[in-house]
Amino acid sequence: MLMLVTESQAASHVTPMLHNKPGPVIPLYHPTSVLLVDDNEAFLRSLMLVLQDGFECFAFRDAAGAMAFLRSEAASLANLAPELPDDEDALMEHIRDPVQRKLHLEVSRLPRLFADRTRFSRPSIVVADHAMPGLSGLDMLETLRGLPQRKVLLSGTVDEDRARAALASGLIDAYQPKQQPGLHDSLIARLKALQFDYFGEVTRPFEPALAGADTRFLQDGAFVQAFARFAAAHGIVEHCVLMQPPGILGLDESGTPTILLVADDDYRQASFEIAQAEHAPPELLRRLASASTVAVFPTANGFYSREIGSNWSQFLWHSTRLGQAGLRTAIISDPGVVRQVCGSVSSYAEHRRRRIN
Repeated sequence: MLMLVTESQAASHVTPMLHNKPGPVIPLYHPTSVLLVDDNEAFLRSLMLVLQDGFECFAFRDAAGAMAFLRSEAASLANLAPELPDDEDALMEHIRDPVQRKLHLEVSRLPRLFADRTRFSRPSIVVADHAMPGLSGLDMLETLRGLPQRKVLLSGTVDEDRARAALASGLIDAYQPKQQPGLHDSLIARLKALQFDYFGEVTRPFEPALAGADTRFLQDGAFVQAFARFAAAHGIVEHCVLMQPPGILGLDESGTPTILLVADDDYRQASFEIAQAEHAPPELLRRLASASTVAVFPTANGFYSREIGSNWSQFLWHSTRLGQAGLRTAIISDPGVVRQVCGSVSSYAEHRRRRIN
């Protein structure tokens, strides 16, 4: 396996900024790697140099080594999120359907993935040359059918008919003629789009849970635009959806977490009623009754508890109306609140330093 890291890469690396594809915001995204397979070492090295500013690359000159590497990675996707303490299941007590409860619990665990320092090296795309000795690129990709990685075939002129047939059958997600002018620019654009498709695939089992009221904002056009502004303003390079409190957790390259809270009328009403039941101070209740104020406290569910005492004011946030759907957004950056949600994290910057060193 070739793993190319150069001095120029360390000096000129450009962080892969998050640009969501048109359409709903995907529930999970982080930088990943690309697996390159070609028996031509010179071509592999040139391709890795071209891709180095936006993608971490692993390269193999034989299909067998690449397949073994991918299948070892597949095991880490069997359970997308790690186990949490049993008491977190109590947060899902209001969901009676056991299947839905399990899905909601798994989605609620997504923030814990940010502690996994290996996530950035996980391949999301396989790029294979068709014309290789022994097992061809198409034959290799056929053996990987069923794995979530997106598959790109590099084809010669004589292979284009087979490549088109493979694309039509769903065996591959794209093909790229190696002799095509502007190969590198075209391939980079494809890879950026396919990274999002990969995360769409691995989070597909969560769709029933994400279709509920708590996270329906992912489909909202106004939210898609708000998320794009949030990602640009805070340098977000990875994110995941939150169930409680509802919204998006985003991390920048250094691992600094920020929450884009998305509160609907039901969430704001629940926040008020729980604070009232907890005998919150009258001034806090008055503030919570205002549509322009949302609260997220450093508690297991984000709602007020009497242990907060008189320190409640620092956990109130000004919210902005979002479109016509009764949604309001707020940016949450309080370290206590954010760390309650995401726990410890490993950053993309730390990963890059480890790779270069």
